[in-house]
Amino acid sequence: MTLGERTWRLARAGDERTAPVEGEPAAALAGLGWPEEARRGALAVEFADAWLRYIVIEWPAGLKGGSEREAWAAERMRSVHGVGGPEWAISVDRGASGDTALACAAPRTLVDAVARLAAERRLRITAMQGSFVTVYNRLLPGSHVGGKGACGALGVCREGRLTLGLWAGGQWRRIRSANAGGDVGAMLGRMLPGLATTIGDAAGAGVLHVLGAAPQVLPEGWSVQVCEGAA
Repeated sequence: MTLGERTWRLARAGDERTAPVEGEPAAALAGLGWPEEARRGALAVEFADAWLRYIVIEWPAGLKGGSEREAWAAERMRSVHGVGGPEWAISVDRGASGDTALACAAPRTLVDAVARLAAERRLRITAMQGSFVTVYNRLLPGSHVGGKGACGALGVCREGRLTLGLWAGGQWRRIRSANAGGDVGAMLGRMLPGLATTIGDAAGAGVLHVLGAAPQVLPEGWSVQVCEGAA
C-alpha cells in the first residue's frame, strides 16, 4: 500500500485500487475498497516523503539504554522540524552503525489509522516506511556501510518532493527533503554541494544515485548513477 501526498494506492496481484486523500485517514483508507479476500495476509506500507520529517541523528557520548536514545531523538526532531509530542510517531533506524542513525517522524493519526486497518483485517504489517527508505532498501541495501572512506548519496523525487540523503565513512551524515518546485535538476544540483560542505573533509568524491531526477551540476569528482526498477 502506498500513501501518496494526493492519492492512496492499494496494489495486489492483478488488482490495483486508488482513492483520493480526503478527510480523516481512516475514511480515506476505507475508500480504497478493500476486497473481502484481503485478510490475514502481509501488508507493506510506503508513505510519501511529503508526510514525513527526516533527520540524521548524531548520538552524543554517554547515552545509556533505549529510553535515553528515544528522548534524544525526540529532542532533535523538535529542534530541527518543530514536531513531536503525541501528534507524531518517531522511528529510528535500529540497524545503523557508527555514531549516527537515520530517523523520521510521521503524523500519529496516519500511523494509527494504518495500524487499526491492519488489526481489523488481520493483516501483518511487514514494513512501514517512507519513499526514500523504500527506494534505498530496494536498490541500494548496505551501500553506505562500505569502507571507511566510502561516500555516496541517494536522491529520490516523487510527486514533486525531493529527498536527498548523504553518507560517508560508513555512516549516514545528512538528509534533506523539500518540495522540488518546477526545476528538480537545478534544486538537486544545489542541494548536494550544500549538504556535502557541511561534513567537511568527509565528503570526498562519490556516486549520486538518483530516481526521478538528474542534477544539472555535481561537486568535483562525483558521478551519477540512475536507479531503475523502483517505480
